[in-house]
Amino acid sequence: MIRVTDQLAKASEALATIAFIGFFAAILAQIGYRYLGISLVFSEEVARLLNLYVVFIGLVVVTVRHGHIRIDLLDRIFGPGPVTSALYRIQLVLTFVFLASVAWGSWSLTYANWPYPLATLDFMPKGTIYLAPFLGAALGAVVSLLRLVQPVPPLGEPLIEETE
Repeated sequence: MIRVTDQLAKASEALATIAFIGFFAAILAQIGYRYLGISLVFSEEVARLLNLYVVFIGLVVVTVRHGHIRIDLLDRIFGPGPVTSALYRIQLVLTFVFLASVAWGSWSLTYANWPYPLATLDFMPKGTIYLAPFLGAALGAVVSLLRLVQPVPPLGEPLIEETE
């Protein structure tokens, strides 16, 4: 299972990197063309769309690597052991429920808006805006489920080691 999540993280990181490069190129083109007095009407919408994909595909990488903001007060109070492991599992279940509900809602919006074109990119459906949160949340939910069957990582260890 760890290999599956690692491969998922690598693929997501590659996609997020490509989207970020496109986002950066769109912003640079927008700035450059402004100095030339030419308006790129579509570049702002492209940048906004690619930014969404960077954030939500990047969510998968952060979920795999346990990089989300986490308050570990209870881990420190209880220390490594069964209580901390149970709290970790509860957190994974709650994460799954949240991400699954985001995926469900964004899929509904994707489906409802797919027939309509974007304002400046009339060849792209408006549903592509809501496809980014769907992909990120659905893959993040899968990662959370896969984490439930994996061993609990070391939790509850103090940051400052006591010396004798």
